[in-house]
Amino acid sequence: MVIDLSILTMEITIYTILNWFISIIVGSFSMIIFYLGDKNNSTRSFSVLLLLTSIWSFSVSINILTNNSSLLMVNIASIVIRSSYFLGIMIATVLLFFSFLYPHNKKIENPVIIILVSITAILSYLLFFTDLIIFKLKIISEVQHFVWSYGSLWFLFDFYFIFCWVLGITIIFRKFLREKDVILRRHLKFLYIALIIGVAPPTILSILLPRLGMYDYDWLGPASGLVWVAIIAYSIAKHHLFNVKIIAIQIVTFGLWIFLLIRVFLAENSHDLLIESSLLSITVIFGVLLIRGTLHEIKQRRKMSELTNNLERAYGQIKELSEEIMEKEVMEDVENRIRKRI
Repeated sequence: MVIDLSILTMEITIYTILNWFISIIVGSFSMIIFYLGDKNNSTRSFSVLLLLTSIWSFSVSINILTNNSSLLMVNIASIVIRSSYFLGIMIATVLLFFSFLYPHNKKIENPVIIILVSITAILSYLLFFTDLIIFKLKIISEVQHFVWSYGSLWFLFDFYFIFCWVLGITIIFRKFLREKDVILRRHLKFLYIALIIGVAPPTILSILLPRLGMYDYDWLGPASGLVWVAIIAYSIAKHHLFNVKIIAIQIVTFGLWIFLLIRVFLAENSHDLLIESSLLSITVIFGVLLIRGTLHEIKQRRKMSELTNNLERAYGQIKELSEEIMEKEVMEDVENRIRKRI
């Protein structure tokens, strides 16, 4: 049985590929920070923040550039668009958690966790199971892609998203002003700048402009994150988490995934779709194993380097102690000789 895939036709554009590339870069940094960063809640939450941003960039790129309005395509587009807003909620929530935790990993009070999780759950329900935030989809003939209208409670998303980001950035800025440690102040400075640059363009392009009926610039939301990614990359390099080998492997591997993913979207029949999907699945599995193996190797090298440094410090301390003991013995010997002569 041959399935007609024409109803799933999607237009792969340079904007789509650009957002996929950005998604890959941000996802790579998320993986590096998760595996090679410190094993604490603030580092893990920041890696989750980057991962969610990576997935959001990918979801924006799949904003169904199509020239048909079949029921199936409308349903797919609805899920993708609602998922993009859901990821926005999750990103804002995780960012606020991260701002509470970083840099000293202070425990977050249970009432705060319960309130944020409850609000996130309520907004997610309104997004996926009601039309109170995202209401209706339609195609604009001039640009041939889906746009959406808003329900009566659209402002709840905007208020929560902006509130979390403003509060999170304010908390980090106040910690920057109070921090006495020079290194931590530098970390907070880079983070503060990166978050401001990271949130301002997507908020304008992907939230405010669609409110005004301008949907053509939604794809620029993730693209504007290139500056944010550059700042994060510089910060990682400064803090010795950057590794050229793992970055090269990830870029090549993810680039291959993008190529095969494009071929999946361009499949003309079920037979081609099956072949391309199988190749993509096999490549993803082996790519993940390769990246995990490389990360494990880097972690082992870091542990060996730390162990070597610890041994060198211990040897230095033992040497200093030995010299002090020898000096003390010499002084005691001199004192004994003096007493004998007296």
